Amino acid sequence: MPNDVPDDKQPTTSPAAVPATAKTALHPPARSRYGVYVVACADGSLYCGLTNRLEVRLAAHNSGRGARYTRARGPVHLRWWWECRDAQDARRLEALLKRHSRRQKERIIAGDASTLLPLLAEVATRRR
Repeated sequence: MPNDVPDDKQPTTSPAAVPATAKTALHPPARSRYGVYVVACADGSLYCGLTNRLEVRLAAHNSGRGARYTRARGPVHLRWWWECRDAQDARRLEALLKRHSRRQKERIIAGDASTLLPLLAEVATRRR
């Protein structure tokens, strides 16, 4: 049976409907909500940051206007994105993630809930 709905009218999966662990470069944020991201630099290192405008921030990193760390290590590629409730939660999650080893960050990027869930629980317990 042919599909009578034009391609541009086909329903799409919104980022909100995608499981949180799948929010990666394939599912950037739909709104200007704060979140934490991890990018892979050209030298293989990982950089962690937060933003409320992911596409703009990635463009800044790749044009040399981003963080000092990524200026000499571009181009960068998005590896992981986690949308947060607000800027305060994003700052907390970023600070916790930056304290993790590369191995732990790689596990989080791979979707390992046993590494990510304790971080999220700690962010939630620090709310006022």
